[in-house]
Amino acid sequence: EGQEAAKVQVIYANAIENSGKVSTQYVKILNDQQKSLMNLAGIDDELIKSSQTRLIQMGATGEQVAKLTPLILDFAKATGTDLDTATKLVGKSLNGNTGALARYGVMIDKTKAKVDPFSATVDALNSRFGGTTKALSGSLDARLGALREGLANVREEAGMKLLPVLTRLVDVAGRKLIPAFSAFIDR
Repeated sequence: EGQEAAKVQVIYANAIENSGKVSTQYVKILNDQQKSLMNLAGIDDELIKSSQTRLIQMGATGEQVAKLTPLILDFAKATGTDLDTATKLVGKSLNGNTGALARYGVMIDKTKAKVDPFSATVDALNSRFGGTTKALSGSLDARLGALREGLANVREEAGMKLLPVLTRLVDVAGRKLIPAFSAFIDR
C-alpha cells in the first residue's frame, strides 16, 4: 500500500509542477481536502488525490480543483459512478463537451458553457447533486469506510517509511546475492 500511495503522490506532484496553475497555498488546500473528504465519505484519499491529479492534468487551476472535487464526489455517490469515471466526465464538460454529463441527467446551460464552461459545470453539478456526500456521511457504510481508510493510511505511512530500506535490500540482493549464488552454483 505504501508503494502505491508513493506512486500516486509522485504523479500528483509532477502534475502540479507541470501545470503551473496550482499555487503552494492550493496544494495545502487540496491536501487538506483529501483528508477531509476521506473522513466524510470513507473514500480512499489516494482516489481523491488521483481525481484531483486528473483535473490538474486537464488544465484546471488549484481553485477550480478545490471547488470541483467535492462536487465530483457528490456526482459519483449519487449516480453510483466510480470516482475516476466521474472525474473524466466532468473534465470533458470543462473542455466544452456538455453531452457527456447530460447522459447522467446533468443539464448544463450551453450558452453559459460557451462563455464559462467551469462555472456552468459547477452550477449544474451543484444543483443536481450538491450535498450528496454530506447527506450520506452518517451512514454505517461511510463510517466504516472512513475507519478502513484511516487504518489503511497508517499502513501506507509505515510502508512509505520502510520503502527506502526495502529498496536498498532489493538492490543489494540484486547486485551481490544473485551473483554470489550464481558463482556457488557454477562450482
